[in-house]
Amino acid sequence: MTAGPHNVGVAFVKASSSLLETKREPFHARFNFHRHPRTSPALYQVSITGPHEAGGVSETPSRARLFVSRPENADEETASAGKILATLLRRAYRRPVTERDVAGPMRFYHEGHAEGGFEAGIERALAVVLVS
Repeated sequence: MTAGPHNVGVAFVKASSSLLETKREPFHARFNFHRHPRTSPALYQVSITGPHEAGGVSETPSRARLFVSRPENADEETASAGKILATLLRRAYRRPVTERDVAGPMRFYHEGHAEGGFEAGIERALAVVLVS
């Protein structure tokens, strides 16, 4: 699969000549195992793999929500990073943030930026914000 949101459907197939397995049936599970005696079909597991051989970062709704600012040139990168981090911190703290709140993550942004540019700096600062 590619990155981003997808609609996924799951079906209970009892027997089909196109399947290698001889039998596929719903997992019989109780709604509430200890209190509810009725059984009904349920999913035990769904596995989705991918993307395989990813070719880089793609634009997804979650990235669009995170990157609320995009620098047009190198001179705007620090201001853009500050806006991204301030927005994320405001959401995380559920209150207005101060310059002091943003200063800590900005130090990590500058370290990451020195090693790999704008996105690397944002990545490092976000890692610190998400862990703390």
